[in-house]
Amino acid sequence: MSRSLIPVIVFFSLLLSLPAARAQHPPRAVLKEAGMAGKIDVDFSSQYIWRGLELNRQAVFQPAIRLGDKGLEIEALGNMDLTSSNENRGKFTRWIYRAGLARRTQEGEVAFSYFYYDNQYIGYPKTQEIGLEARWGYPMFAGGNVYWDFDNANGFYSILRSVTSGISDLSGSSPNWRSVMPPATTRIFTSALRRLLSWMSRLP
Repeated sequence: MSRSLIPVIVFFSLLLSLPAARAQHPPRAVLKEAGMAGKIDVDFSSQYIWRGLELNRQAVFQPAIRLGDKGLEIEALGNMDLTSSNENRGKFTRWIYRAGLARRTQEGEVAFSYFYYDNQYIGYPKTQEIGLEARWGYPMFAGGNVYWDFDNANGFYSILRSVTSGISDLSGSSPNWRSVMPPATTRIFTSALRRLLSWMSRLP
């Protein structure tokens, strides 16, 4: 079995184990559960800067769709070049696919997700990540993300950010700060994931 598939198997095994965990910790009060929710974004940008990397210095079209039900989410984000700056005019140069757990309110949000990057024409190989993303505060937001690229780059990195208004997409914006995380941070990341899963298992 490919080593790059092991984190994916572990991740989705955790997702499948959540219903059993919730059954062991029933809520104190029975609340009405929300149905499936969705979000569609259609964005145009003068350039494409992704996590500090300039992928296109000219205009791009970036559609996104997200579906969620009871904390489980799937999402797809695309990027289409609108000019010939990279000789890919009219082509979707990248698709990002995401699946995971999320808790979103007006005061903040947290998500634990698997990402697959289908980098078709941007000069980078396809890769996979597992990420923990969070933001909090209203009306001014602050947050931080931690990602583990277990496929191509085989390492950790983090992003700290601040947002002044609106709801930001945690998986696609360029960062205010970026650093490569040392191996010792793995213990912190693992502990944070355990606490997140424990917290989500107690949600109604």
